[in-house]
Amino acid sequence: MSGVEASRELEGRSGLEGRSGLEGRSGLEGRSVGAARCAVVVLAGGTSRRLDGVDKASLVLDGTPLLSRVLDAVAGHEVVVVGPRRPVPGGRIVTWTVEDPPLGGPLAGLAAGVEALDGTMSLWVLALACDLPHAADAVPTLLAAAAACPEAEALVGHDVDGRAQPLLAVYALDPLRRALSGAGDLVGAPLRRLLAPLSVEAVPLPARATRDVDTWQDATLLGVTVPDARPSTRSPASARPPGAVRERSGTPA
Repeated sequence: MSGVEASRELEGRSGLEGRSGLEGRSGLEGRSVGAARCAVVVLAGGTSRRLDGVDKASLVLDGTPLLSRVLDAVAGHEVVVVGPRRPVPGGRIVTWTVEDPPLGGPLAGLAAGVEALDGTMSLWVLALACDLPHAADAVPTLLAAAAACPEAEALVGHDVDGRAQPLLAVYALDPLRRALSGAGDLVGAPLRRLLAPLSVEAVPLPARATRDVDTWQDATLLGVTVPDARPSTRSPASARPPGAVRERSGTPA
């Protein structure tokens, strides 16, 4: 895969066969994979078709953009955001990248994010979608699960109905890279292609943690709004071409 643009910024699989042995596992609480051992990839691209093209990452809950809420949930971690650069909280170092070609789907986006982590010292990757207003409710549980089950290759969040959430999950970095390398053409590919070869542990999560914003109805139910006025449809041209950059400030260069 070519094309990493850096600056410091998976079709849910129903029926995922993952073990649910973390429920009731002794020693889970109070343990966690530290920030030095777990990098983060946030997917913030896509067309937002069911939101009339409105940028999900810029939608607001309690005065804070959804992307900023996700970044707040992983403060202290090495972070890559896949998608067009946007303002982020001041002083935070974020690596930005876009998949090649842009809008190639979540699997291609995740691969681009992992590629941007080349040289990282992390052993784990926490994958998150940008439209999870309450990601902070899930992150500690996922990191604790990784600490409690280090032999797993993927610890995938599951909602209260038992549905897998591959973009609310922790992956062991080396197995993740191998799975991506062996997944063939990633553009438009379903996330189950990534998960199939991995040893998966199911991580039950509370309902609020797994609720995302796919439609205006979702936004209304969650209390999510547009910042001021509904922005115009964003085109793929708003994503920068491949090439790496690092950014510390909250305002894009």
